[in-house]
Amino acid sequence: MFPEIEIGQLAIRTWDICLVLSYIVVVSLLLVNRPKDYLLTRLQLFTFTIIFFFVGLIGAGLLNILINIGEYSKMTPEELCSNVGSAYFGALILGLLGVWIFFREIGKPFLQAIDYIAPYLMLERVIGRIGCLLAGCCSGVKTNLPWGFDFSGCGFIVHPTQAYEMSYAFGIFISGIYFYQKFRDCKGISFFYVIFMYSFFRFFNEFLREEGPFITDTFKLVHPFLILLAVFSLFSIVTRLRSYPARKNLEIGRSIFVALAILLSGVAICLLISLPIISIIAKNN
Repeated sequence: MFPEIEIGQLAIRTWDICLVLSYIVVVSLLLVNRPKDYLLTRLQLFTFTIIFFFVGLIGAGLLNILINIGEYSKMTPEELCSNVGSAYFGALILGLLGVWIFFREIGKPFLQAIDYIAPYLMLERVIGRIGCLLAGCCSGVKTNLPWGFDFSGCGFIVHPTQAYEMSYAFGIFISGIYFYQKFRDCKGISFFYVIFMYSFFRFFNEFLREEGPFITDTFKLVHPFLILLAVFSLFSIVTRLRSYPARKNLEIGRSIFVALAILLSGVAICLLISLPIISIIAKNN
């Protein structure tokens, strides 16, 4: 693994590089692909990304401290600043709260504005998890599968759960764009689709991840949250789809089927690329 890249006397974490790279890529694509009739100007869209990025960083750090309060309470403020990790749902929750306030201040409806943006949040997950793979963090439990990897150097291989999340995030990204194009007149549906799919896949991936905190031996504190998030999102999707005329039911069904096919194809493609690479590296390491 490559946790750091050295440039002269400067050592830069690969995770930080991927974080910045994900921001640049997402912002660029959001601005370039912005529909002509989208309700946010490019300046407003760029402002959204700045708010979400920085408020999300704060949220990720705060949630990580909260769920690992026992460990962090023993550190000095200096140690805390240099060692604090990040928890993605903290970034998502506080970041969305920050942009909700922003949209309210500029008089734009949150759900209608976030629909276009939501799939691109998954692209950040794809690039971010590449950073986790390179850094060796956020890995899984022990496995005998051929693509398992010894991230810690302890002599046993574990699930590359970073690659799993990278793969389903990519699938959600490309299918979410399709979903937005098909249902953009029904505000909120693309946003809730992304949230539901991410919660659904993340729920199962969490059983393979090593990190806690745990409620039981396998059930984690995040699992009830993911269940609530998935149920609420699915309910929101169904409620919004029911607003369509009955004559459109067949068209809606076909569109959902195509979206799921795109999703699964994206997941499969990403896994077929990433897992063999991890397997080859593991065998030659």
